[in-house]
Amino acid sequence: MVAPTRIGIVDMGSNAIRFLVAEATGGTAHVLESHRLPVRLGRDAFHTGQLAETTMADTVDAFRRFRATCDRLGVVRIRAVATSAMRDAHNRDLLIDRVRAASGIEIEVISGTQEAYLLKLGIEGKVDLSRGRSLLVDVGGGSVEVVLVEDGQVSSADSYRLGALRMLEALDETASSGETFVDLLHKHLRNLEHRIAERFETKVDRYVAVGGNIESLYDLVAARSGQRRVEGIDVVGLADLDAEVHGLARLSVAARMSERGLRADRADTIVPAGVVYVHLGELAGCDQVLVPRAGIKDGLLLE
Repeated sequence: MVAPTRIGIVDMGSNAIRFLVAEATGGTAHVLESHRLPVRLGRDAFHTGQLAETTMADTVDAFRRFRATCDRLGVVRIRAVATSAMRDAHNRDLLIDRVRAASGIEIEVISGTQEAYLLKLGIEGKVDLSRGRSLLVDVGGGSVEVVLVEDGQVSSADSYRLGALRMLEALDETASSGETFVDLLHKHLRNLEHRIAERFETKVDRYVAVGGNIESLYDLVAARSGQRRVEGIDVVGLADLDAEVHGLARLSVAARMSERGLRADRADTIVPAGVVYVHLGELAGCDQVLVPRAGIKDGLLLE
């Protein structure tokens, strides 16, 4: 009998840092603890190219506490990866050194290609990708990972600088509570459309979207029109998703929080993320979106 092994996973996204501890036995894993901290690495990195002292201090403190959790639970291996914001931050090595000194945890800054690989690995644990052509999309805070899988094999993996937090920084944030902001987003996407559209010349059989924003959008649609599931996976119509995004765009960020129950760090990014999800679905000619509630951290755990 294989003895269980406890593993710690850290996913340092641009909008939040996610920690989890799981117990693995053979080919299965059971999550013991999972936490999401709204440390916005991308807020500084996308605006100035530098991580602010306060952001680094919050990150170091989070890692110190995660180390204590790992020690308490008897974790034998920890893997921490960082994505778009850390790729952009010129002073990232300083943060890596401080985290190592405070917690003994080594941060690995991964490429967009590595991120796409982990995304596919995490999704195929929930969705059967072995037949047909699958489009996998993860709209993060700093980048969008677009992966095409044909009969279970990755045929292309691209990373675009279209993350929700990055677009909030780049575009006119004063218009972020109205339809004008949606127009700006669509214009921004059209400028890059020729690079993306060539990937969709062949029919896509399934569109799989992951990330906190698509999960929140699904929950909002389901609260009004009912939950839809196919083979245990949440499904939302692209038209319903589009309508929800435009409805949110007509509300201020404060109203999204008070009327729709969204957290502060979700209420501002959900519209730009939603516009990207819908836009890519339209380019691919899909009429529904699968939401498996999986992602990079699941890929790390499976790996």
